[in-house]
Amino acid sequence: MASIEPHQYTLKRPVSCCGVGLHAGRTVNMTIKPASANSGIRFFRLDLDSEQMVPALLEQVVDTRLATTIGNGANRISTIEHLLAALRGYGIDNVEIELDSYEVPIMDGSAGPFLHLLAKGGRQKQRALRRVLRITKPVSFSDGERYIRIDPYDGFKVTGRIVFDDDLINEQVYSIEVTGDRFRKEIANARTFGFVEQVENLWANGLALGGTMDSVIAIHWDRRSILNENGLRFEDEFIRQGA
Repeated sequence: MASIEPHQYTLKRPVSCCGVGLHAGRTVNMTIKPASANSGIRFFRLDLDSEQMVPALLEQVVDTRLATTIGNGANRISTIEHLLAALRGYGIDNVEIELDSYEVPIMDGSAGPFLHLLAKGGRQKQRALRRVLRITKPVSFSDGERYIRIDPYDGFKVTGRIVFDDDLINEQVYSIEVTGDRFRKEIANARTFGFVEQVENLWANGLALGGTMDSVIAIHWDRRSILNENGLRFEDEFIRQGA
């Protein structure tokens, strides 16, 4: 078990990338810049007439259908989950993220490319100490068949379970004591997945226009195989993506 680093971190230098938004299929340019201590993770839309900042906070979440979307009035930023996972996995507390569209680029459908990008920027230790939320009693929430429970624990451990009625996924369980190194090796490269007919339905409704075999695991109609030529990155990639 690794102890939590007491100090906050930002990037040493700005880093940039260019990709495609998952749903709109538009080209997106993104730059991640160092930020001052205690400022947190903040998003800026450069394509809007009046630049507004949206902090990556729970109270800013406005939609979780098909992607995590945060917003401030008309200013919205979507598909932030893989980038935020990479920032957490790399141990970054404070950055400014500039975008010229409303979606974070999907890249290869995982957090891996973002982790690689952040490594190019490097980590810069800051003088301020981190504020840590300590869980002192169990917390749980359920929504239909989905369920989450958080228990007190001396560390950070995640256990996930998914059940699908097919031969390919079936039931998968995965548990990990999360550290930066284990996140990089075991979690970051797990990709988003979907059933082919779901993707086709999204396309028909003007969504997932940026989704290709390079950015999503496409599960075959027979539910026994995937259409991606290079196969899975992990035997249990589906639950690792959810973890």
